[in-house]
Amino acid sequence: MKTIKPDFTTPEGAVIALEDAYNRKDIEAAVVAKDFHQDAFYFLGLQFGSDMGKTKEMAEAMEANFRSQMTEDGFPDYSNIKSSFVKKETISTNQVILTERCQRGNSHRDMRLLVVMTERGWRTVLAPGFDTK
Repeated sequence: MKTIKPDFTTPEGAVIALEDAYNRKDIEAAVVAKDFHQDAFYFLGLQFGSDMGKTKEMAEAMEANFRSQMTEDGFPDYSNIKSSFVKKETISTNQVILTERCQRGNSHRDMRLLVVMTERGWRTVLAPGFDTK
């Protein structure tokens, strides 16, 4: 399987990098394509209104859980899916919501993905209230 060079300079590139890592079943590339600190920050902030000083610990737990889940349950498979970005909502200069349409055969599913600019470039964020609509 051909490896796509990760492009974290755009929100769309961040999503494509993560999906490529999933398709190649490359846990290290998937971890690089994510930002667990941002995952923890958004999760704690949206769920509790504050990070409660627990972002670092939560980020470590989320990464460990992600690694365990990918090892035990396997990676999502995007190889037979045609996807396209159908909407881009700019929240701020460092936050966008992308709507990605994933189509398999005659059916499709739209996913809303929060993507944020980090010190390492754009990364997708797992945040409550996102994913499907």
